[in-house]
Amino acid sequence: ATINQGKFDAHLTSKDNNANLDLVASGYYKTELSDVVLTGNIEKIDLNKLGFYENPLVIAGQIDAQFKDLDVDNINGNLFLKDFAIADDKGVLPISVVSLSAVSTPDSNQFNLNSQVADAEIKGKFKPTQIVNALSETVNQYYQFQKKSTTAKLEPHQYFTLNATVKDDDLIRKFIPDLKRFETITLQADFDSNTKKLNLEGEIPSLVYGENQIENGKIFVNNSANKLN
Repeated sequence: ATINQGKFDAHLTSKDNNANLDLVASGYYKTELSDVVLTGNIEKIDLNKLGFYENPLVIAGQIDAQFKDLDVDNINGNLFLKDFAIADDKGVLPISVVSLSAVSTPDSNQFNLNSQVADAEIKGKFKPTQIVNALSETVNQYYQFQKKSTTAKLEPHQYFTLNATVKDDDLIRKFIPDLKRFETITLQADFDSNTKKLNLEGEIPSLVYGENQIENGKIFVNNSANKLN
């Protein structure tokens, strides 16, 4: 590894039975990380035997990441995972491809996720560390599931729209074994922190869960008239 005036380059290789990997990383570090590039292959990392996790957990796969800025509220970059797998004492969870992109400017934010299980696009103008609390507090007005934060900061004029699809994949049944099958579920949502208006719409064309079946299901949620419908 080399470091010169904040710029770093590193090549990490290991043939250990619990940490078999070959990764190359570069970037800048002054007060924060920036221009980070990470590529390589993880043959095996056993988080349990390395002492990072108390239960059996092994990960493996290829990674390619490039981030201009890693500040969560100003994040810019791309993450690509290929042939990834997570194994625990119950079996192996294969994750073929995951692609995540983030673009943040002074005027807008956009996140795109593509994977075998779900695709999603979130765009608007928001700070992720703040908008999540604002959304939680809005829902909390109708169904109190957590204590109200007295320290959460929220800058004005934040909003987003969400478009997402959830796809029928065997990976989901690893977590929900009674889910026998379903057709692609679509979701659309929008939220405005100023007005605290929330809208969610969705379609479930067909779903079989245990002995229960849904056909042509519709989801409509909003908080008009000062109540969550």
